[in-house]
Amino acid sequence: PATLAYWDRNQACRYANRAYERGGGVRPEAVGARSMLELLGSLYPLNLPHIERALRGEEQEFEREIPDPVGGPPRYSQAHYISHVVGGEVQGFCVLVADITRRKRAEEALQSAQRELGARERLAAMATLATGIAHEINNPLAAVLGNVELALGMLGEGSLDLTELEDMLRDARAAADRIREIVRRMKLLAR
Repeated sequence: PATLAYWDRNQACRYANRAYERGGGVRPEAVGARSMLELLGSLYPLNLPHIERALRGEEQEFEREIPDPVGGPPRYSQAHYISHVVGGEVQGFCVLVADITRRKRAEEALQSAQRELGARERLAAMATLATGIAHEINNPLAAVLGNVELALGMLGEGSLDLTELEDMLRDARAAADRIREIVRRMKLLAR
């Protein structure tokens, strides 16, 4: 299922398996007549740094996105270049390329699911926070409204003295100050 090839130090192919025919439309027996540049096409400049390192004796492993020539979704590959060294001199390198498209698609789906889960968790946290804020504001707001209603009712009946009115207004103001402090803290938290 993977492409396997051997390239000499002049980047001439000395061996290629049948996967080259399936993947690149090149018959294995015709590969030797073509250069690596011809076979890789637009991918050659991207792979050249890895090719050069492999020809210096450095093992290479990398992943690559491969555009679909007919405009479909890209494929993904994992390449492994293993230098062939004889007597301390690099003769060429072996190439093993595996299609990892299914794995990449699964990773993308997992990342998308994780982003969605994170968004849902943030929404749940916001709902919990909103519930807590509503509870924190509701109690002092009830005190403000209760004192105002009580004062208005007593004024309407004519049974309110100024000391009682002052106490009710002070209670209402203290509760309103508490609401203002809660809102201030929420603004800081939002920043």
